Amino acid sequence: MRESVEPKKKRLTMLKALLLLSLGPMLVVAIVLTLFGLMELSTALEEDVYHELIVAAENLKSHYELQMAETQDHQPVYDHTYVDGLKNNDIELTLFMENVRFVTSVEASDNESGRNEGTTASEEIWRIVSSGETYSEKNVPVNGINYYVSYVPVNGVDGNVVGMAFAGKSEELVKSQIHVLVSKLVGASVLLAVICSVIAIFVAKRMQEPLQIISVNLELLSEGQLKAKKTAKSSIAEIDSIIKSRLKLSNNLRDIIGQVQEASQLLLQGGNEL
Repeated sequence: MRESVEPKKKRLTMLKALLLLSLGPMLVVAIVLTLFGLMELSTALEEDVYHELIVAAENLKSHYELQMAETQDHQPVYDHTYVDGLKNNDIELTLFMENVRFVTSVEASDNESGRNEGTTASEEIWRIVSSGETYSEKNVPVNGINYYVSYVPVNGVDGNVVGMAFAGKSEELVKSQIHVLVSKLVGASVLLAVICSVIAIFVAKRMQEPLQIISVNLELLSEGQLKAKKTAKSSIAEIDSIIKSRLKLSNNLRDIIGQVQEASQLLLQGGNEL
């Protein structure tokens, strides 16, 4: 009994299937890794900023502690040379005497002149630092601008905490640096995805073309045409095996048809002799 042939339905093409299998997982992995990388990058950059600020504040602390130890009145010298030394690195420095800004690189607000000196830090920060602890945080307002900051205690010649050494970097600047690096990471991920997509499309087409030829030849074979319309070639072992199997089937059918025709002729000759 002959099996009925179902009418053709719209199905997924080989090219689309191969691209879906290759690009789908790759894009999912790329997106996940990019998002994870963005979070790790932001965290690492913030940690680098805090480390940079702590080092700057510790150096400021050491400078003024040494200076106070060498002066007769054991007081710091009012001079901006040191605190202005890291402005080219976008780091602001301030020496506090107790909770009051004694000397700073931070300029006063727009409606004032000079530097932001004589003003105070928050009581909470001074409470923490005066106990001998280092205070590092972000979103700390200084003269109306949010900063990443580090405060370290400054000790007098008697070993008691007499002030604070402050180092800060504008939060807007830090976020802009993070944004630049994030953009580069996203750009590199997109470029890599495009390159992988081009390679996947190339390989998928190389697989699709011989399979299409095989499909056409098998359809011709089902219609009784033993000669292939076009010979397929492939460097992929499995596809090459299908090509050879179709050729072998065609040759076997040709031999069987030849044998049937020869047998028919012999029967015909035998019938005529009778």
